[in-house]
Amino acid sequence: MDYGVMGLLSAIDAVRVAIALVCLSIAAYTDYRTRMASDWLWRVMGFTGVFLMFFDISAMGGPGGDGGDMAPVHYVGIVPVFVAVLDISFDRPPLYSRENGFYLPGLVLLAVGFFSLLFFLLSKPPLWLIFYFISPVAMVYFYYILYLVWIIQGGADAKALMAMSVLFPRYPAFWSPLVPGPFPEAEMSYAYPFSLLVLTNAAILAAVFYPAVLFFINARRGDFCFPAMLLGYRKSTSEPLGFNWPMQKIDGGAGAGSGEGENGEGAGKVRFVYSLKTLEGEKEWENLRETGLEKAWVRPKIPLLVFILAGFVFSLVVGNPLGAAIGWLIAGLF
Repeated sequence: MDYGVMGLLSAIDAVRVAIALVCLSIAAYTDYRTRMASDWLWRVMGFTGVFLMFFDISAMGGPGGDGGDMAPVHYVGIVPVFVAVLDISFDRPPLYSRENGFYLPGLVLLAVGFFSLLFFLLSKPPLWLIFYFISPVAMVYFYYILYLVWIIQGGADAKALMAMSVLFPRYPAFWSPLVPGPFPEAEMSYAYPFSLLVLTNAAILAAVFYPAVLFFINARRGDFCFPAMLLGYRKSTSEPLGFNWPMQKIDGGAGAGSGEGENGEGAGKVRFVYSLKTLEGEKEWENLRETGLEKAWVRPKIPLLVFILAGFVFSLVVGNPLGAAIGWLIAGLF
């Protein structure tokens, strides 16, 4: 790939980084303040990503690029990506429900995406272009599945990663981090997409930062209780629950516990609950308050978009330390 093409790709990627930084910064701020983020941010990232794909593949598949064998008909591969962005940009009804039957507009949209992808594959595109278009679409629905199974717990968090998958279908051309990882950039773009690297680094930062901060806060207060002190803190039940989940529950409802003891364990009625799926936040908090319990353990709702922003910057500057460590370990063993 000649220097002119590399320069063009770097300019395109600079726009991508700028758009991502602006949108993620706004999202991180609103997520921290309100635990919400506007869908318009993901629309800007997603549709900008689709628009920049035209310039991206024109540069890589044109003179001086490494693409080769690219024909105008291959641009139809952008359609499935565009459909995926449309699908995540607006909250549509389920494709099927017993009450309303099939949701025809959603089915038509997905059919357009499927048949345009099929037409693209039958047009015999170069292998790199197949991966280039399929990777963001696959990642969009991969993050949707993670959201459905509660691995990603916030809809805005999932949409941020989906939009980033489209905005960054490959690693930035100027990407030269401190720790690049065990594999060449070209292979990583499809085997380990950039958005997945961001999620990995965001998860690592959150897993290290949050428990450490909570540990020191609780240790300073003298609230030693494992593993609760690594997951949350004690809060007065007279205060609103706020952006938290209660980590304690009254067995049998509000009238079952007496509130005896500092944490209610004296009555044998207050127990710790660590699974978020079993909690009804405000209802459980009201039950705890009605027992006369003065303080109860709560788990903060993590503003993950703050860590996604941090993970994005970390990925650009530091790179892939986890992948590098795994690569070094495998190299050492074999």
